Amino acid sequence: MTMLLLSRNRLTSWSSFDGLLLLEELDISENAISRLSGLTTLKKLKRLKVGSNQLAFLLPETFKGLDQLELLSLQKNLLEDLPLGIFKDLGALKSLDLAENLLTEVKNTKIYALL
Repeated sequence: MTMLLLSRNRLTSWSSFDGLLLLEELDISENAISRLSGLTTLKKLKRLKVGSNQLAFLLPETFKGLDQLELLSLQKNLLEDLPLGIFKDLGALKSLDLAENLLTEVKNTKIYALL
């Protein structure tokens, strides 16, 4: 399977993506997810949509090893801060959507290095 679309459900978390090694697109937007982990096994992932959830924080290792990721959508969450180095492994990233969060400033996240 290369695409998994689970948007507009009632998911509150997702921590295991074991067995989805060929996944290129994951859409878990418009749910109630407050914690995101277990993505590091998705080495072929190119598009990740996690917008319109309840994410208040991300761990520094959340996107570790996702070096093929091209699109990351995190809009409409509750993010107030971004951990140092959160995007450091995302060398192929072309689109990053952080709109409509609670960010007051963006610092030390290496966003400028991705442009």
